[in-house]
Amino acid sequence: NEHSNRVTGILYDREKFAHSFMSCCSDGKIKMWDFRMNESVMTFDDHDLDVTSLLFMGKSYNMISGSLDKTIKVIG
Repeated sequence: NEHSNRVTGILYDREKFAHSFMSCCSDGKIKMWDFRMNESVMTFDDHDLDVTSLLFMGKSYNMISGSLDKTIKVIG
């Protein structure tokens, strides 16, 4: 369940996900973690290189991620 490399960021919004948070990593993956189960429940592997930024798009559940692979992705 863990990332295979350095964690580069954490994203948490209590109003959107009361029991979960997101992490991004230098392995190119973004993971959703569940506090209650203490494990990763979903993995997004949309990037080829380090994910360096992650944020929610306004009031939606979609996220925007940025990577060293020179791409910005809308996820969700």
